[in-house]
Amino acid sequence: MPVRQPDLDGSVSLAGGVNTRVHPSLVPNNQAVELLNVDLSEPGVSQRRKGLERVGNDFGDYKVITIKGYSKTSSNKRLLAIANSTLYEYIGSGSWSSVGSIGTSVTDANIVIAGDSGTTKAYIFTDTGNAYSYDGSTLTDLEGNSDDPPGSTTAVLYHKNRMLVGKTDVLYWSDSLTPGTGEWNSTTKSLKIDQGLGQFIKGMIEYGRDQILVFYDRSIFIVDTSPTVSRWPVSKVSDIGTVSRRSIAKYGDRVFYLARDGFRMLGRPNTLTEGLENEWMERVSWQSADKAEAFVWDNKIYLALPIDGATENNYVFVYHVQNDPNGVGMGWTTWYSPSLTLSCFTEYDFDDDRKPYAGNSGDDSLVFEMESGYTDDGQIYEFRETTGMFVHGAEMIEKAPETFEVSGITQENLDIPVSVYMSEDEEVFTRIYMDDTQEPLNMAQGNTLIEDVDWDDLLFDDAKIKRGVHSTNSNVRFHGIQYRISNTGDNNIQIRSRISSAMLPEGYRSDNT
Repeated sequence: MPVRQPDLDGSVSLAGGVNTRVHPSLVPNNQAVELLNVDLSEPGVSQRRKGLERVGNDFGDYKVITIKGYSKTSSNKRLLAIANSTLYEYIGSGSWSSVGSIGTSVTDANIVIAGDSGTTKAYIFTDTGNAYSYDGSTLTDLEGNSDDPPGSTTAVLYHKNRMLVGKTDVLYWSDSLTPGTGEWNSTTKSLKIDQGLGQFIKGMIEYGRDQILVFYDRSIFIVDTSPTVSRWPVSKVSDIGTVSRRSIAKYGDRVFYLARDGFRMLGRPNTLTEGLENEWMERVSWQSADKAEAFVWDNKIYLALPIDGATENNYVFVYHVQNDPNGVGMGWTTWYSPSLTLSCFTEYDFDDDRKPYAGNSGDDSLVFEMESGYTDDGQIYEFRETTGMFVHGAEMIEKAPETFEVSGITQENLDIPVSVYMSEDEEVFTRIYMDDTQEPLNMAQGNTLIEDVDWDDLLFDDAKIKRGVHSTNSNVRFHGIQYRISNTGDNNIQIRSRISSAMLPEGYRSDNT
């Protein structure tokens, strides 16, 4: 095949995140088919995400249900965690210690920090029994009488000095600054919001100083809390509810939540996870999605989900909000390692340096500091990019691969394996063969790795990345080509551009030239 000068195709930034909704040949150059353990926080850069560092010791053999920071005073700080129907605490060093039992067979819990008669307490609500309070020294059963906080519910919110509790389809509230025992009235201090629609309250979140959002299974209501408490007006704002109270999160004035069709932003007609369709959203274990949890940190929303039949969260999807100014669902990456099984999140500052923390959903009672180092509790994980399909402006024209060049920065010398492979689901993209035989190459189903092409490893010398990766087999022909860049290690890697060069037939001019 006569050829002319090389044609260039590629991507400088992958700020648009993962797109599995369309065929790889239709993925825009600012997106990728796969971004595994990739962080997109720095403009124009994809880099290895930060890892997890264990906080304290392994304090049991049970899932950590929830965690929360609690400061009775500025010098009396601790992280609280619930596992095995027990409240634990960590004071910033040493080991976790047991505070006491909070009931039996607890599978869900919510810790809310609230003012109470001149002091600050942690209030613990569970799905199986009475509420509890903890003042840093004494754990108190709040009894569960008609004038006590409702029990057996985790839909709780502290708003304008009142404790609000949703149970079944009713919203209850305490007196101001006294959310403990003897301060409730299930008849005079309650409001049925959904007006008999037969839904249960899943969770609540503040929506401005004088408004709260109340989430049900199939609807969302807004409650105006500015008038006298007995006259709070209620109106419905959505006919789409949430599957998990834990997935409700707020970023600025925007509210996010997991619905039955994907991750949503209130007021937007479509889901934010459209780009994850045809792959990830179809793999969500929806029967266990009530355990999904969202967490806002550093201009990102972490969404922990159970995937591929898992009964606990085993993947984390990260939505880089700053990469999606129009709110159309750009900027997702996927984080996974065997240690990245996270059930809950919180943020807290032991030393005036606020940090994110996460609890483990596996068989060990572990709490981690997030975004620390480049291993997950000592375990190395893979950084991997899989590009969209580069067609060099001409899907139906056969081309010969020339070079693939990557630029970026590393902390040390690294060998970066680069794989080249073809799509497997359309014949036009699997017609890659040797000129002399006209026989298709042996391509494995799925990734269809072209092992016959001898691609060099990408060598990052002296912490500077600028190296072409050359094909040593000039007889290969392709219609569209993808690249996979991967590295497994405990160091940072930053990729800034990926440029593919191919030789086009003589006399053909692509749109890229």
